[in-house]
Amino acid sequence: MKLLTLLRALRPEEHKELDKFLQSPFFKASPSHLLFFRYLCKYHPGFDLGKAELVAAYRRCFGQKEYTDSRLYNLMSALAHNVEDFMVVKETLGDKGDDAAFGRRAQLVRALGRRDAGEHFQAEAQKLVEETNAVPVKDAGEYLALQQVHHQLYYNYNTPTAPGAPSLLAADACLDRFYCLDKLRYMAQMKALERLFNVRYEFPMLEAVLEMTRVPAMEESDPLLAIYGQLVGLLFREGNESGFRELQKLYLEKYPMLPTYEQPILLRQLINYGVFLTEHQARVEPELLQLYKKAIAAGVLLFDNGRLTEISFANIVSVAAICRDFGWAEDFIAQFSPHLEDGANNPVVGLSRTALMYYQGDLDAAQDLLVAAKLFSQHPYDIRSRGLLLKIAFDRYVLYGQDYDFLTGHLKAYEKYVGNQPLSEYKIQAQLNHIRFVRKMAALKFKHVQVPPGEKEKLREKLKALSPVVSMGWMEERIGML
Repeated sequence: MKLLTLLRALRPEEHKELDKFLQSPFFKASPSHLLFFRYLCKYHPGFDLGKAELVAAYRRCFGQKEYTDSRLYNLMSALAHNVEDFMVVKETLGDKGDDAAFGRRAQLVRALGRRDAGEHFQAEAQKLVEETNAVPVKDAGEYLALQQVHHQLYYNYNTPTAPGAPSLLAADACLDRFYCLDKLRYMAQMKALERLFNVRYEFPMLEAVLEMTRVPAMEESDPLLAIYGQLVGLLFREGNESGFRELQKLYLEKYPMLPTYEQPILLRQLINYGVFLTEHQARVEPELLQLYKKAIAAGVLLFDNGRLTEISFANIVSVAAICRDFGWAEDFIAQFSPHLEDGANNPVVGLSRTALMYYQGDLDAAQDLLVAAKLFSQHPYDIRSRGLLLKIAFDRYVLYGQDYDFLTGHLKAYEKYVGNQPLSEYKIQAQLNHIRFVRKMAALKFKHVQVPPGEKEKLREKLKALSPVVSMGWMEERIGML
């Protein structure tokens, strides 16, 4: 029922405000509306009432003889309309704070302009323009509000309409900024969805919008627009490692100035793109770890239900391990494993600890824990587990000359397993190229014991030309160990 849905949507403090609102004669609220509302408040916050409870509530308020189905229906419809009016007034006036004052100001300027309030309109409009222009980083909503004020100023009968009028030019410029910001935000989201799902979008005006962000000194004059422009540019030029580093630096530098609601949106976009790069041969783990730490500090790592996905958990620990930030990684596991489904018993916790042990050089302990976890055939941990076992076995052979037969056997089994998985063609090929290159390194080590520098250089050249492939950085390091 609409009335009960609306009442559930109100914040606790708004029930007292609605009580006062219903007492106002301006909205022609009947005294019966207030009486019925106060009775229903006994059922706050769930307002779980069926037809029988509503009938009983009506009779309790107005007497047994007064009840009819139509009277209850009309009362609930009218009261629901009152609640909607209350929400509109609240939204127009806003809550306390700068945003509320800005919203009220904008509404006042619009009202004064429509009523031809002359000098008072001009003064209030100009004051609103000056205050909004003083905001160091404007979002799309502020540009739209500015455009509307300049529009009203220009078309007000008291405003001279000579060519080159400031309000006309300003309205046009603000409309461009508003359009570009929202268009870039939508493009970034659609491009992210293309990576996650089998969908394709059209991107009209892409180059024209990006060109608007290439204005000199844009990073200082409009950092939000500059950041979105660079982000979308990266998303459409996949694999740009240096561009990601520059954008990450710009984002962290401008973070305190960005609108509060934009901070987590951009942070998640950057993290996702950083993960994408690490899966496509780039080495941006230090920059990615900084972003993860920023997400934790800003309190935006978890979903609204307080959960953290297994993939994110494993990625964070893996990135920290690669960066040799072992103490931080241990603290992260202790702090955030309770936010996983099944908490510390979630298999990804054991897998993540295995990765930490491996990168700290404890190969035997890492392999024992990995084997005990029994994740080699359990999606989504199977590929990651088998890949980690490959690295453990390879390092044990290269460093200590042990278990060559185990390594070659695992390479063969891993190659066969990957080829039978329901992965994208790109991911399968990236895994297979990794497996085959590790096999090539192991064979050279077996042949030469100490691989000659010339052979190592040939390997490096082949690795540079290899695409797609996973664990590029790891293999570069291992060539030096042969």
